Amino acid sequence: MTDAESNAMTDKEQATLGFGLCPHCLNHDGYVNIGDGHWFYCTEHRTIWCAGFNLLSSWRDQTEQEQRAIHEALGLDGYQIIEPVNVPSTH
Repeated sequence: MTDAESNAMTDKEQATLGFGLCPHCLNHDGYVNIGDGHWFYCTEHRTIWCAGFNLLSSWRDQTEQEQRAIHEALGLDGYQIIEPVNVPSTH
């Protein structure tokens, strides 16, 4: 397990921090990095949304080529960019 994986938050923790959820199912399937931007996505509803930039350190451990490969493997090009549902922090 890498340091990035061991320091990764659970999906629930990420959503609680205001990164957003799919408005159709109130869930998400994770995130990908595009540059220093963090994009969460829902595969069931083919939605994607930007949670912000340089908020999570994982992008620093990826090359542009690695990020592109992840993006392509998930088929995110055909996803609709949406406004997520945000949940208030409980912390």
